[in-house]
Amino acid sequence: RILSKKRFLRLTIKVVPNNIFCTIKDNQSNKVLRSVSGGTYDIKLSKKGLRYYAKVVVTSFLKDLRDLKIKFNKSLVIKVVAPIQIRRQII
Repeated sequence: RILSKKRFLRLTIKVVPNNIFCTIKDNQSNKVLRSVSGGTYDIKLSKKGLRYYAKVVVTSFLKDLRDLKIKFNKSLVIKVVAPIQIRRQII
């Protein structure tokens, strides 16, 4: 309940067996500012190539946020849902 009243942006990076999803959301208004997957950047992901392209998709997403000029004037909470080896690369 306390977190729902706070103003912050939530960056979620979710790695599933054949794709990577990145989403940034405003917590107060519950509005999705930007949501992408690996296919958005024309990267064909497979189970074997996932560990190589995870960092590429995340950096492309962060560059995309910079180009859209999304202001980080609020606190930023980052949630990474991924296997431990890929999570280390992303962080």
